[in-house]
Amino acid sequence: MKVLIAAIFVIHLFGPILGHVPVKVPEDHKEKAAQIAADCIAQEQITPEQVALFAKGEFAKADHKVKCYANCFLTKAGVLVDGVIQTSVVMEKMGPSVGEEKLKATMEKCGKMKGSDHCETAFMMLECYHKEHADIA
Repeated sequence: MKVLIAAIFVIHLFGPILGHVPVKVPEDHKEKAAQIAADCIAQEQITPEQVALFAKGEFAKADHKVKCYANCFLTKAGVLVDGVIQTSVVMEKMGPSVGEEKLKATMEKCGKMKGSDHCETAFMMLECYHKEHADIA
């Protein structure tokens, strides 16, 4: 279930980057992803509006709490473990839709980024994926 939740989040976050990826997601999985989001919003004490701006790629407006939200969600969803992207999770769920070679190239560039802490690392990775959209679109 964590793998599917991770895929839901990645597809939701990268949807504008990847183009519309047609994925049917069961309602219970959407609810679980929404619960993780709500838990992380509460944990990091940010607003849904801050999350929406971040998801749109407005990275300049992201403060440390928003960066920690990204880390929280990706960690709880199983995409990140101790600040390290779980390549197999992303490849399994997105590779067939996006193209494995394109996704591998982007993950090679973006997946190895390291910030001063896990929050910064998660933020840097997501910003990189956003900037590299042409390579995986």
